[in-house]
Amino acid sequence: MVALVTVLGTIVVALIQQVWSHQDSSSVAESATHAPFQTSPPASPSGGVAHVVRRQGRLVLKRWWGYDLDSQAPDWNGTPNGWRGHDVGYQPRPEMKTIVARQDQPSIAPLQAAPIHSYEDCATTLYTAPLVTEPWVARGYASCVLTDQGRYALLSIDELDDKQVSATVTVWD
Repeated sequence: MVALVTVLGTIVVALIQQVWSHQDSSSVAESATHAPFQTSPPASPSGGVAHVVRRQGRLVLKRWWGYDLDSQAPDWNGTPNGWRGHDVGYQPRPEMKTIVARQDQPSIAPLQAAPIHSYEDCATTLYTAPLVTEPWVARGYASCVLTDQGRYALLSIDELDDKQVSATVTVWD
């Protein structure tokens, strides 16, 4: 009788292990088939796609200097008397203040006044000119710049005078 109980106990334990093993593997398979699959970056809180900020900071555009918005250099690779070949520069003239961009294609666009701008603003705006002039070059205005490496940059003007423009710049990868 003891031998029969031992055999039955062994069979019951084996059956229980088999059932548990089957449940574990089916739940693993089920979770694998129902796991979320993402092919794009995660959504931002506003519901759009979150884009990686490559660099954000202050840029002081001196008159007649050019700046590389793709640069990681502290001074944005500023070059005196050489805005050509750079992503953006400042040209104050007696008749109007002008922010210039690359000349090889339209690469700058002013944005409508808004309390905040985003990647989507720069990605969906129409780039029609290589420069932006007053009244768009004024405190509180912003422009999008398409860099020579294909990145979008937002240039928000904080202060300006005849010698320089102080702006907050955000560049996205």
